[in-house]
Amino acid sequence: MTGPDFDDLISAADLPPEERARLYRTHELLVQAGNDAAGPEARSAIADEIDQLIDSVKQEANVQYGGRYVFSGTATDTAPYALGAADGYQGDAGTITRAIGPGVDIPINTDIRALLGDGQAARDDKLL
Repeated sequence: MTGPDFDDLISAADLPPEERARLYRTHELLVQAGNDAAGPEARSAIADEIDQLIDSVKQEANVQYGGRYVFSGTATDTAPYALGAADGYQGDAGTITRAIGPGVDIPINTDIRALLGDGQAARDDKLL
């Protein structure tokens, strides 16, 4: 996806400016890497920068509240994603609920794998 289609997609998303900039930069790097003029050294530098961008996404997914990881299912003492080369999901699919009334429980966590995936090895067409 390039040009206006990419711009329209990013504009439609309600993203903070830093996230929008990260997506634009990743897109720009992928276009550069696909250019026949980019040699091995340029592609290696692009890959390194993309790895840094991936780590910044993982760091955002590893957010904590009250000393517990928000996106790790019920494994709240485990970071959902390890920084560095290994990018598989480390949490579980458990749901944390809270009672809001007699017999009424609601989930208070989200399965981040629906967005980010289980890592590149999973080939699940998700972000990581």
